[in-house]
Amino acid sequence: MRNFSSDGAYIETDRPFTPGTILIVRMIRYPTMTVDPETDERPRLICLAEVRWIQERMDDGRPCYGMGLRYID
Repeated sequence: MRNFSSDGAYIETDRPFTPGTILIVRMIRYPTMTVDPETDERPRLICLAEVRWIQERMDDGRPCYGMGLRYID
């Protein structure tokens, strides 16, 4: 997970998923980050999310897939 908001997240994986796919997302590790005490926003630890878009990119010569997710409540 590279970033998140209250509505969704941006993730990068080595496997592509088609837009519209529903995923169970489970956070195992997240880099240390500064939390805004006003909002206390943190990434969801486990949730359902819909893949909204996907973009293929290269990471050290290997394909990597960036995906925008929308949380499903």
